[in-house]
Amino acid sequence: MLAVTACSSDSSTKEEENWEDGFVEDSITKPVDTDTIVDKAPEQLDPITLTVHYFSQDDFTLEALKKAAAGYKASHPEVSVEWKLHLRTQPVKLAELIEPGEAQDLYWVEIPEDLQDFVKDGLVQDLSSYQGEFGSDAYYASLASSLMIDGGTYGFPITNDTELIYYNKNLVTGDAVPTLDWTYEDMIHSVKTVMKEKQLRVGLEQGARLLLPAGQSYGGEPLNEEQTKLVLDTSFRQGLSLMLSALKTDEIGGQDAVADDFVIHFNEGNIPMMVGHSQQLKILLSSMSDVDVAPFPAGPMKQQGIGNVGALAVSKKSEHSDKAIEFAQYMSGSEEANIVYATEHVTMPLLLTDKVREAWRNSFKDPTLADRLAYIVKTNAGSMYSKNGEPGYYAAIMRLSILLNDTVRDERSNSLDASFDQELDRINADWALTQEEAKKP
Repeated sequence: MLAVTACSSDSSTKEEENWEDGFVEDSITKPVDTDTIVDKAPEQLDPITLTVHYFSQDDFTLEALKKAAAGYKASHPEVSVEWKLHLRTQPVKLAELIEPGEAQDLYWVEIPEDLQDFVKDGLVQDLSSYQGEFGSDAYYASLASSLMIDGGTYGFPITNDTELIYYNKNLVTGDAVPTLDWTYEDMIHSVKTVMKEKQLRVGLEQGARLLLPAGQSYGGEPLNEEQTKLVLDTSFRQGLSLMLSALKTDEIGGQDAVADDFVIHFNEGNIPMMVGHSQQLKILLSSMSDVDVAPFPAGPMKQQGIGNVGALAVSKKSEHSDKAIEFAQYMSGSEEANIVYATEHVTMPLLLTDKVREAWRNSFKDPTLADRLAYIVKTNAGSMYSKNGEPGYYAAIMRLSILLNDTVRDERSNSLDASFDQELDRINADWALTQEEAKKP
């Protein structure tokens, strides 16, 4: 926006050795029937092709995934991995993007609602029994929860695109420099101070991305107890109102822009802070010598970040199910794969062993940047975007996000007025219809 621990082992030393690579084999060793094996040496294993259907709006992380997959193929020369890129340009069931007759071994899933569709249609395997213990630093709960549906776990988390605040160290200096535990009041004061001192028009690009996290950080619950309706209680609205006032009254935010534009604007060196993604880290580090990162601010109750999971789900149509699961486990829980994720700087590593952490720190000119990123990731737990509510939840959240963006742009009101609540009622009504539709056989 990640700890999956669906099984554990405490029985024998031999079993514990199986956890070394981050996962356990879900099989029992059987005696070898020598009568059925003639002259087949290990290097003569039948070739296998694993087909991964990669669904995304872009191919930003695909090259890093291919690089990580090369480590698996090096130790499994009989396996080749074919990546089928499906650029998703509009809402559609992902299965509809696959051509009839195409091999289906694994699916790349980035949106919880897409995974729900796969589960409802009976297309993916429940992988609960294959989930291993990856250690206390790995698999943060906010990512794992987005893969759990009705008691089952339907994927292995692979990437974690975490949202954070980038700031320009040439512009943000002295007392204005963010700390790991800074508050929303601290952030707003810092931005306003820098804007005044440097006579800048924009202080925080993409500031509207902080509206929902601000509501959660003030201790408010966005959903009712059954997680079937958006409620936005008093505490939640307090956080929203604080950020709305900063964006509308204090005008600390920038103008509407597509993602590429606001990164370019920040890169030009005239904007103190920008809400962005960890996917942009590689680009910014290579183009700016004066960039640093900070977490989303804290509220009175907690510090709420956002992490967006990319996962591999295993198809029930796979003709190589065991290999597909083994490949997904490697991509998720091996040190080798996580070192690739750590050093490519397009996603956060999931497994933070000493070896991965050392590679991560050494990959930065300033090694302490890895420590700040690790702190940021740990604030992701409970993000609204990673919750797995009732069918239609993700669409409702996206409509709420759009509604808040429209509220920021609306010059007629500086608060959450009656028109806001009327639109919220319409979102809930449409969501209720989606939930009822999902109950039909």
